[in-house]
Amino acid sequence: MRKVLTILIFILLLGCAAAVKAFDSDVITFKTARRGDEVFAISAERTFYFNNDTKKLCYMFQLSGEWEPARQTAALRTADQKRVVGVLFYPAKSFDGFEGQDLITRFASAITRDHEKDFRRSLKATLTPFEGGRHEAMIWKIVERVDVDGKQGEIPPKIIGHFPPGWVMVVTIGSPENEVLILARQVLESLSTTDRPDCYWPLIREQLPTVPR
Repeated sequence: MRKVLTILIFILLLGCAAAVKAFDSDVITFKTARRGDEVFAISAERTFYFNNDTKKLCYMFQLSGEWEPARQTAALRTADQKRVVGVLFYPAKSFDGFEGQDLITRFASAITRDHEKDFRRSLKATLTPFEGGRHEAMIWKIVERVDVDGKQGEIPPKIIGHFPPGWVMVVTIGSPENEVLILARQVLESLSTTDRPDCYWPLIREQLPTVPR
């Protein structure tokens, strides 16, 4: 269910020490949607995503422009379905047994192995530094095309980071190649996490009162 509302612009990001300018310097009209622990605040100017899963890790990020909930959990897509951005976190200890000199390379080994099982073939993956983000990260990419439903296609790249401590951050970008880094930087520059037991719900109830309870 979506409703239209007008919200004010300065909010306190829970888990941060100071007030952060999260929306805009003017009043913006947002549509809102809820899917379980996920909350979406959508406008023509920007879209906010909140994940309030207290069993894992609570986080939020934003993207420029108007996006909508994707079919996948923790993902946004454009209305034409030509762009999809997903953000997930995994416990770091889940990758202790994989090959690699650090957490990011161990995760890369695990995700490459998963894709090799899915496509039943060996795949060549690369890891390159991601430049320009607030958090240190690497870009994981399969460099060869694969067969998907009888058509040749590319596996979307992933930006992998060790953030926050004890977790692996994974940002998946399905978009034209020249937009991958732009969208990834938007996510990483706006990404926030909190370990509060009530996650972002107090913030949402105050600033987005029409979100269904």
